[in-house]
Amino acid sequence: MDKKREKDHGQSNGLHPPFQTGVIDIGAHMVRMDVYELNRSWQPEKLESMSRPFNLGADVFRNGYVSADSIVKLVEAVEKYREKIIEYGTPYYRIIATSAVREAFNKELISDRFREAGMNLEILEGAAEATLSYLAVRDTLPAKMESSLDHAVMLIMGSGSLFVIGIVGKLMRFCEEMPTGTLRMNDTLGSSEPPLDQLRQLLKSQRILRRLSEGMQLDSKTPVSLVLVGNSARKLAALANDAPEREKDWVQLDAKEFSRILEDCEEGSKKLFKKVEPDEVMELSGAAVIVRHFFNTLNCKEILCPGMTTRGAVLRDWVRQLRFPGVDPFRADLAAVCGAIGRKYDFDAHHAGNVAAVCSMLFNKLRSFHSFPEHTGLLLEAASYLHDIGRFIDARRHQRHSWYLITNTKLPGLTASEQRIVATTVRYHGKTLPRESHPEYASLSANEKVAVLKLAAILRVADALDLRSEAKMPEIKIVLRGRVLNIIADLPELNSRRYDLKLKGGLFEQVFGLELKLLNGDL
Repeated sequence: MDKKREKDHGQSNGLHPPFQTGVIDIGAHMVRMDVYELNRSWQPEKLESMSRPFNLGADVFRNGYVSADSIVKLVEAVEKYREKIIEYGTPYYRIIATSAVREAFNKELISDRFREAGMNLEILEGAAEATLSYLAVRDTLPAKMESSLDHAVMLIMGSGSLFVIGIVGKLMRFCEEMPTGTLRMNDTLGSSEPPLDQLRQLLKSQRILRRLSEGMQLDSKTPVSLVLVGNSARKLAALANDAPEREKDWVQLDAKEFSRILEDCEEGSKKLFKKVEPDEVMELSGAAVIVRHFFNTLNCKEILCPGMTTRGAVLRDWVRQLRFPGVDPFRADLAAVCGAIGRKYDFDAHHAGNVAAVCSMLFNKLRSFHSFPEHTGLLLEAASYLHDIGRFIDARRHQRHSWYLITNTKLPGLTASEQRIVATTVRYHGKTLPRESHPEYASLSANEKVAVLKLAAILRVADALDLRSEAKMPEIKIVLRGRVLNIIADLPELNSRRYDLKLKGGLFEQVFGLELKLLNGDL
């Protein structure tokens, strides 16, 4: 094998189809590989699939780490799959790991072992896994089913993780990862039988349905589409003799018949389980408990099962990056999620939206002269919507409370680093300057600190204009003349706004080296 020919996805800019590529997925209980060919229209065709059981969940969910022996065997197993991909003559592949590896306290050591073997292991954060799967599922939705996402609950079921996503108006409004999966309870307790009662109690104790209803603003009469994603979901659909055959396929399941199958799975129907392998009985029983927890409470008008896999979702995200660099398909969804979080904490939606609009104008003006990391505009928009949610706790110190709430709320579509940047940007949108004596700032990396300084400086300026809900958003024009940034607008109480801008604009002038002026003008 010629290792000089191997490339990961980040080295393939300028690549054009047709070509082959592969994705290796390390889950909690299986290692899977799919090899694809992308045609000239960038459409993927699956050429080969392979999988083998590999129980990392028993290590991680019971002990917190992957044992040294398991690491060696895992690297060997993935190496064989990589060689299989290379046989297709392609140097392009990705190796990803999900719930078990990302929760292992020795995950950095696992990554290091892969590097020593000449392989790059990507450990998907939970928010990234949920977002990639959600986008891929949504992108493959048939046109005739578009109305299904007007109000939908998507369950992405893995053997070690469960993502619950609420969708309203075809946009995500809620996303949460639950500490369970179809086999996780069994791994944790070490039982030889599926501990279904413990799984039911866990689902009930998490009170996920209440938070989901709040985020989606659901009532008991709202009809909802239940979308089931994942290998176990497809296996349940197969029991109803209606499983999707390809990743882009969707099937609609008969609710009455599917409800009976779920009940039979929970009760361990011997007649039903004649159709499945013995090692799948626990998985399907756990999946049935999870689905029934939602199905029995929500007003489900239909049950849908797409064929999308994690490997397919990763491939489609990579293709999107190649074809449309710099385009973020999750932007509108993130704004919708932030709006739902803001409503939970009784924020001023008009003020947040106005601040976001001004931040966008300032950012677009500055990006021509200053460098910003990728996704910076997205992070600034999230910070704009969430900067005042701490007022729900205490108006006087709301910046610190906003930081705390954002830090402890998972924002889908953002990495852990990006979420730290958003939270810390909000922490410093008042008059307080960042200091190394502040733990929340000192714990950031150098690059994160630079991002926070730039974004907080912009957010302060937009917030200082005090565009509250009682006034319609005025027309604003931003003009850069030399080293002076002029904000031209017809604002009431202009002198008061100038005073606030002077108090909060110092960081902006230090960071960007520009003088700020607020001018009255008829646009």
